[in-house]
Amino acid sequence: MATLKGYRGNIKVGGTAVGEMSEWSLDVSADVVDVSAFGDEWKKKTALQKDWTGSCSGRLDKTNPGQSALTIGSEVSLQFFVDDTHYYEGDAIVEGMSPGAAVAGTVDVTFNFSGNGELTYT
Repeated sequence: MATLKGYRGNIKVGGTAVGEMSEWSLDVSADVVDVSAFGDEWKKKTALQKDWTGSCSGRLDKTNPGQSALTIGSEVSLQFFVDDTHYYEGDAIVEGMSPGAAVAGTVDVTFNFSGNGELTYT
């Protein structure tokens, strides 16, 4: 199996690269419920609906078209690239934006997303 290198990653909103980003992450999950019945010594469970959330972070650049498209509350189409041709894709709502600055660093930002439907991998 090939090793995927993080520097080959990218994130796009509506097909436009979100500039100055250096990190993205996804959390994909399923609601799990207990379906045990009387007499079951071991719990039995089943998965119900799936969900996903994500985030990206890097240097703040409000002149970048990709960053400008990530306004709080907006519905966006996102692609989280693992290399030049493979990516996770889904629609999401921009849930939050957290800018921050440090004396010995740059002005950075984190954008948080809440999935709005299926997340696929291509």
